[in-house]
Amino acid sequence: MIYFLKSQWHQAIREGNKEALLHLLDEQPKIIYAFEPESGYTSLHTAAASGHIDIVELLLEKEPKLISRYHLPRPSPLINLRLTSLHVAAQNGHLDIIKLLFEKEPKLISIYENFGETPLHAAAAGGHTDIIEFLLEQDPGLISKYRTNDGYTPLHAAVHEGHTKTVQLLLQKDPDLISKYTVYDWTPLHSAAQKGHVEVGKLLYQADPQLLTRARTNDRKETPLMLATRMSQPKFIEWLKSVGAS
Repeated sequence: MIYFLKSQWHQAIREGNKEALLHLLDEQPKIIYAFEPESGYTSLHTAAASGHIDIVELLLEKEPKLISRYHLPRPSPLINLRLTSLHVAAQNGHLDIIKLLFEKEPKLISIYENFGETPLHAAAAGGHTDIIEFLLEQDPGLISKYRTNDGYTPLHAAVHEGHTKTVQLLLQKDPDLISKYTVYDWTPLHSAAQKGHVEVGKLLYQADPQLLTRARTNDRKETPLMLATRMSQPKFIEWLKSVGAS
């Protein structure tokens, strides 16, 4: 019964069904604290992910403390991320909700999850340039202060997902990002080579042609061409060779 009520509650949030939520709250006031069984999301996380700003407002009106709660850690370390509701809104591209959450709790924009990802990383990975602009307006230092535990910058995150406009924006905001290495000694061009994103690779090459031969001190001393070959990315290999990689 309890599991069913939790699922019903979060389903109503996802659908933006305010009438159903108010009915459930009248019957079970503590349901507002229920975590979603599958995702571990709080009520506010589910609303932020779904993009229903009216539901976010309702939940915060009923229980303001929801804004400071993380999602419930899951058994697998791969999904034990300790996400805030603002992380989730950034992942899903909901700028209006981010603005509301920031107004209520400004420090949320600089909180990182267990792997070191900030909301800026999440926005970059999702290709949400409007959210990146907003976050950096609030704190320009976000772009250079934080890396993930693996050393990934927001630029690496955007490159990995192939978001050309996001890559352009981040390089405009901080040109030094192009020379940052991960703990695996990968430049952003290595990330593009891994995934085979040729158009992103071209942008990075235009910004710094020396990336073609960058291979720091890892065991393989792997250049982007070597990595593209290992990852079986024929189009990326063809492009690299066309600009002089060997």
